[in-house]
Amino acid sequence: MRCGGYSGTGIGRLVYPSREADKNTAGQFVPPVALSPRQTAKQTAMEGPATTPAPASPGDKYDPAKLFSVPGLVAVVTGYPETSKSQLAAAAARIAHEIGHVNLVVANAGGTGPDLAGFLPVSPTDEKPSPAELQRHIFEHWGEDQFGRVLEVNAQAPFFTAVAFLDLLDRGNKAGNFPGVSSQVVVTASVGSYVRAVLGKGQIPYNASKAAVNHIFKMLGNLFLGYGIRANILNPGVFPSEISAKFVFDGKTFPSAFIPAGRFGDETDITGATLFLCSRAGAYLNGLSLLMDGGVLTMVPSTY
Repeated sequence: MRCGGYSGTGIGRLVYPSREADKNTAGQFVPPVALSPRQTAKQTAMEGPATTPAPASPGDKYDPAKLFSVPGLVAVVTGYPETSKSQLAAAAARIAHEIGHVNLVVANAGGTGPDLAGFLPVSPTDEKPSPAELQRHIFEHWGEDQFGRVLEVNAQAPFFTAVAFLDLLDRGNKAGNFPGVSSQVVVTASVGSYVRAVLGKGQIPYNASKAAVNHIFKMLGNLFLGYGIRANILNPGVFPSEISAKFVFDGKTFPSAFIPAGRFGDETDITGATLFLCSRAGAYLNGLSLLMDGGVLTMVPSTY
């Protein structure tokens, strides 16, 4: 299974079991799930009864719905803009009508924004640009709308996603269909949330947006106290995704000078961590910012 959605742009995929699927899954009930990652999504052929293929965008191989490739689940892609409150409300209303509640919301929206790739020196021993050159480069190549857009997608959109499904999450607790596990919202942030170093790509807006969504979801954990609704955060390092597709992923090795684990993260890493948060094993977690970076933060200036 692939978790997918550790990158991308948008909100809109909803994954949940149909009522008919409930009838056909004797002794194996899969709790309703709302999954909100990217606006663009590959057509999904889910296993089991009552499957609904999702509209596709060609070439999207990082399909987040595959994480929930379980008999009886139905995948629906709304294709709505990730920052549209009205469309999020419409998606929640659809689930409220067809299912009545959810137990989990995963917000996977993500985009990179402007950076300093190709401008900053690759090696610390290389000559840095002058202050005047750095100033000119940023003012010429970074648009104010670009900076704001990455904050909108990476921080604002997950916040409104969590809020849009709040009542359904509350209903999920009251349904009592997932014994020992209270409802929760999970957001995919990034190891960049904690990196102080301006590394080769210089993704300042991206890192700032992921730090922002970390703090937002920590605050949601406090805001939702008394409701029995939890908020947790995933912080992946470098994993296969649309954002990181420019890297070479041989699935085996990577210089330990960059990643102590000597490799990129893979499907097993991200899937296992996500299922840990979402299963009975993670039911005691609330307000957790889970780091899974292969040891990157042990090597670079960071705060965690």
